[in-house]
Amino acid sequence: MAAAGLDLTDFLRTLDAGRREALYASEFVAVAVLRSLPPLAKQYALRLLYVDEPVPLRALRAWGASGAESAHDAAMRALVSLGVLRRVPDPAGGSEAAFKVGDGARAALRAALERPSDAGDGLGIEVDAPLKDAELRAYAAECWQELLMRLASHGRPGDRSGMEVDLDGDEGSAAALAFDPEKLFSRAGLVRDKALVMGEGMGEDEAEAAAERAEAEFDGHAGIPTGAARAAAAGTLTRKGYAFLLADEFTQLSVLLREYVAGVSQAGGGAQEGTAALLGFLFRLAFLKVGEVYSLGALPAAQQVAVMELASAGIVYLEPASRVAPSPRWFVPTHLAASLAAGLSHEAHGGSAGVGATEGDLIVETNFRLYCYTSSDLRVAIVSLFVKPLYRLPNLFVGLVSRDSVTDACTRGVSAEQIVAHMRDRAHWRARQRAVAVPETVADQIRLWEAQRYRVAMTRATLFTLADDDMTAAVAAAARQRGALLHERLSERLVVVRHEAAHDMKALVKRLKKQRELAADKG
Repeated sequence: MAAAGLDLTDFLRTLDAGRREALYASEFVAVAVLRSLPPLAKQYALRLLYVDEPVPLRALRAWGASGAESAHDAAMRALVSLGVLRRVPDPAGGSEAAFKVGDGARAALRAALERPSDAGDGLGIEVDAPLKDAELRAYAAECWQELLMRLASHGRPGDRSGMEVDLDGDEGSAAALAFDPEKLFSRAGLVRDKALVMGEGMGEDEAEAAAERAEAEFDGHAGIPTGAARAAAAGTLTRKGYAFLLADEFTQLSVLLREYVAGVSQAGGGAQEGTAALLGFLFRLAFLKVGEVYSLGALPAAQQVAVMELASAGIVYLEPASRVAPSPRWFVPTHLAASLAAGLSHEAHGGSAGVGATEGDLIVETNFRLYCYTSSDLRVAIVSLFVKPLYRLPNLFVGLVSRDSVTDACTRGVSAEQIVAHMRDRAHWRARQRAVAVPETVADQIRLWEAQRYRVAMTRATLFTLADDDMTAAVAAAARQRGALLHERLSERLVVVRHEAAHDMKALVKRLKKQRELAADKG
């Protein structure tokens, strides 16, 4: 699960032109979008920013170096899809299109360059910083790990004891009002929805389609049949869910925030004003100074609710409740908030954009033993997805990368490349001093274990036991012509066809039987 395509700026591409134009009323949105653009697209946007007349496409193509046509096309697609550039008729009357910077983006970007404003204007409050930088990082990391732990608890069906985490906070807490982790996990496709898997409240055809979707989710090579297997699948992690756990924190945050914005938009009936206000605030939040104290009461009511909801994920730190202030009066952006509008993974920011900028903790040896230097239950749960646990010490988890553990992980939807990439990305600093952080023998063997799963494929099929040799040959020939024949054994009058062709084959058998009955009556 790559970070590209999952950030909030990418969410703007799904909005109509009216919503995007409303968002560009905020210079923070415009600057965040500009930062997210590829280098060539940034150059185009800044060169066209003070050009009021449309520029023909042929002139734009001349800006690129020879042989850079693909980079030029990618830059133009990014600018147009985000509404930074607008297609207009050629002023010279030619048939080729021309482009100019959109009115909303032009006004916001010019304001940001000419009269840059502080994102915290109007939110100031005279309160000393409640936490030091290290304490704020620890707070954000703890909240985020608790949220991920809640998702990881879905990863072991039937064994979720000891892994459930209460994210609702103390009694009376205002956090987690609509930022409901379970709903976000389901909306993002990280957890299988019970109603969809079991076909609850559906007609017969819809329930059958739900069963087929459940089989596809479990991978056709390890498909789930029906009934109890589908019931066990309900509420468990999907392939996306396992990939999500192995991804970096920026990607994880982007996925959940995108679903959060979409959910708020749906709850508001798709109102443009509400969605634009929330997105505008999230981008503004990204430009607030980490560790600074800001007034909660200075925000509109909807944005106050958003701040209290985001606190449950560690994106902001709220004033603790007290007798003097039973409800929070101020908030502090954490390091997670700084990456909201990044547009790149935290590795591309030098590892400093989010909470995920931590030292690696994994050492993999050539004897397939894995050492994870951690005291985090979440890290143990994630590593246990593809490792057989051996023992655990207060600050050390030891496991074995075995064929069974890797095969089990692949069956659940984790790919070999994801496993190897996670080992490499989270390698301990001592392991990074080696030429290869993950021994090649281990990486190659993991890939081979995954490949072995596909030596035998499982296909849903229907078996026909027929009355005589002629009927068996006719059914086999018809199935072969349709490309649906899987197996035939004429001596035992058996034909196996793909499940999707079974209905037509049954109709053929009925016609053949009827023809024989008519022939017998005439005889």
